[in-house]
Amino acid sequence: MSLITCPGCGLTHTDRGLPVVPNRAATGECVAEAGAVQAAFYAPDLLAYRQYVVDAYACLHADPSTRIGVQTTALCLMTMDLYLECGQPVSEGSTMHQEMMRNHPDIFTPLATPDLDGVLTHRHLLAPPHSQHAALAAEWARSVWDAWSDHHTQVRAWNHLLVPRRVPDARCERTPSHARWTGIHPHRRSGPQRTHQREHAPGSARRPDARAADGLPPLSVCH
Repeated sequence: MSLITCPGCGLTHTDRGLPVVPNRAATGECVAEAGAVQAAFYAPDLLAYRQYVVDAYACLHADPSTRIGVQTTALCLMTMDLYLECGQPVSEGSTMHQEMMRNHPDIFTPLATPDLDGVLTHRHLLAPPHSQHAALAAEWARSVWDAWSDHHTQVRAWNHLLVPRRVPDARCERTPSHARWTGIHPHRRSGPQRTHQREHAPGSARRPDARAADGLPPLSVCH
C-alpha cells in the first residue's frame, strides 16, 4: 500500500488513485478526507461558520498557475481579511464573495505561496466533538491567514477597491495583538517547528452550489 503526499498542506494519505482537483494544489485523497470536515458544517448550528473552512482549505492548497486558482486564492484571502481583521461577520462570506465579483473584476495577480510548515490543517477538526468545531475552524482560519502575512497589504488593497464599505479604516487598523502559540500541533502540517502568532476568534464547509454562487470552484470532489 503506497502513500501520497498532498502538495498543498503536506499531509500524507493512502494512495487511492483519486483524481486531482482542477485549480487546486491538492490530491484527490486530501480533498476527500477534508470532505468529512465540510460535511460537519452542513449542520444548522455550524452553517454560519462555514466560510472559515472554505477559506482555510483553499488557501492551504493555492494554485497560482491558473486563472481560477489565482482568483480563488485572492477571494478567500479577502474574506479572511474582512472577518478576521475588519469585524465583518463570517456568516456573510458568500455574500462578500458575490459583492467582490459583482463587476467581474480582472485585477487579481498570482501571490507567492508562503511557507506553510506548522500551519494547521483540516485534521485539526477531525477528532474533536461537534460542539468544538466552530472555535476550531476559527483557529484554523487564523493559522492560515497568519501564514499569508506577506500578502496582507495586497489583499487589503483589493478589498478597498472592490468592497470599500466593508473596510472602514477606523475598524481595520491592524494591531499586533495576536496571542503567541509555540510548537507544532499534532494536526498541523509536518515540518520544522515554527512559532506562529495568532489570536483566537470564536468558529466552514460549503456545498458546491453555494461556492458556485460565489464564482468559486467546488471545494470537494466527494459525492
